[in-house]
Amino acid sequence: MNSLEPDKSMLALALKSIGNCVCISDLNDNIIFVNESFSQTFGYSIEELRGKPINVVRSDYNDPEKVSVIFAETLKGGWRGELMNRRKDGTDFPVSVATSVILDDNGKPIAVMGVANDITETKRMQAKFRSVADLFQNMGSDTTKNIDTIVACACDVIGGAASLYNKLDDTDCSLVVWAGHNLPSEMERRDSPEGHICYEATIKGQDKPVVLGDLSTTSYVKSDPNVVRFGFRSYIGAPVKRRGKAIGSLAVVDLVSREFTPEEIDLIGILASALSQEEERQDAIMILETAVQQSPSGILIADAPDVKIRIANSKAIAILQGESEGDTDYGLHGVSRSWTTFRPDGTLLSLDQLPLTRAIQYGEIAENEEFIIQAANGVEHFVSVNAAPVRNTEGVITAGVVMFHDITAKRQTEQELRESEDRLRTLINAMPDIVCFKDGEGRWLEANDFDLKLFELQGIDYKGKKDSELALESGFYKEAFLGCEESDEKAWVHKAALRADETIPCPNGPSKVFDIIKVPAFDEKGARKGLVVVGRDVTERIHAQNALQHKARELERFNNLMIGRELKMIELKKEINELLIKSGHPEKYMIHE
Repeated sequence: MNSLEPDKSMLALALKSIGNCVCISDLNDNIIFVNESFSQTFGYSIEELRGKPINVVRSDYNDPEKVSVIFAETLKGGWRGELMNRRKDGTDFPVSVATSVILDDNGKPIAVMGVANDITETKRMQAKFRSVADLFQNMGSDTTKNIDTIVACACDVIGGAASLYNKLDDTDCSLVVWAGHNLPSEMERRDSPEGHICYEATIKGQDKPVVLGDLSTTSYVKSDPNVVRFGFRSYIGAPVKRRGKAIGSLAVVDLVSREFTPEEIDLIGILASALSQEEERQDAIMILETAVQQSPSGILIADAPDVKIRIANSKAIAILQGESEGDTDYGLHGVSRSWTTFRPDGTLLSLDQLPLTRAIQYGEIAENEEFIIQAANGVEHFVSVNAAPVRNTEGVITAGVVMFHDITAKRQTEQELRESEDRLRTLINAMPDIVCFKDGEGRWLEANDFDLKLFELQGIDYKGKKDSELALESGFYKEAFLGCEESDEKAWVHKAALRADETIPCPNGPSKVFDIIKVPAFDEKGARKGLVVVGRDVTERIHAQNALQHKARELERFNNLMIGRELKMIELKKEINELLIKSGHPEKYMIHE
């Protein structure tokens, strides 16, 4: 025999000493052999079971169809599954079973072997994990109630005498029992953190559960008054965190020293994580409610599918109820529908047409839609509205949110601006002069009818274009536009009003002369802001001035002729007087110089 091959006696010893329950039965399902583990688990002696049918250890609660296929499946190669077995004392318990067929040297089946494990504890822990999963599935939106439920669940699934959630206050100076289950009524609900079992074991920098199976061997039996006073003997706890910082601990205490299983350690960690999530959610809700309440826009949040308003901030209430924000005292809930909504054209909107309803019922998203909200007291507000559905992780709409910003003042300002612009346009169009406004880059912003007609720009999209760009579109006025742009630059450089005559050609007649005034405007930093161009037709005045100048020149020539003639007559008279005097006669002419 090869020394590496075990003999039959060694295999028999192995079967006897293995920790699993091993049973060998013949092809008639009668027991041939059981090991010590099987005997101890089922409460029978080995002799009591030998020769008995295997059904003696099976519970009546098994599914007959399930049991009926085991032997046939075993002969085919083996069967695996779970069954309910029964001990000698009549108690039923679950086991996991794996069967196999034993063959002789010729390959024929001679017996079957089953290996079973008591899974009572596994089933119990599975039930606990399921109960925890069901707990999470059924938790509502009330974080305080959820925290109480989680703390009670910790005591139930781990099986201690009491459970509690200790939490540091905002100053970290006190450890407060935030929630508890089965706690002694006389137990102090506030204690100093230093030396406290929950602070030391789970809050002070710990990242995993802490297990103290026998508190009598620890310093806490002296430092924590609750341990001494109420006789706590074992402890299991895990940190509760918010924003990554440990703020408290979930703990289960018992009155007896005990060992905690790995599954129980996992459970306390899972439940503490659930508390952490509730703390995070409560923190997020508080931040959200603060942000909602302090928002300068009105905000409504409504449930699906009934569109019942659940949250409304003070700005929303002030707009919807027609009251000032300081007068509202409605909180965030229970806002009654006492307002009506209209489109800007005055069309009344039904409830189904409102953006919030459309978001909840149809999943629509509204962006910057404008409406008029009329409160019960008749006060009207123009609002710009954005709305969207709120969906859960499965994509189901669970709520809707609408945000509306009061643009009443903006609309009034816009209306006043339009009216002002209309008045300005009426004024400049009534002027028989060129009026043109340009920006700091020389682009046309506005021009009156006279200017547009002069340059034949009626119906032309001139706004935003420079004179050089308009020159490309207008062959006849090309030089005029280029000249305007050149003189504009002179005004900018001059940094003051610039006045000059400019000649503008006319396609159906002689050119016209305009007295042009260009006034540049600069911002507070000295950058170019805009240019105002005003021009008056002075063609007739120029023609008149030219005619007058011509007449003056003619008169001057005539005057010069007359003066020359007079001077010659004076000289002639002087000569005559001199001749008369020389001939002894008196002067004939009186000459005044």
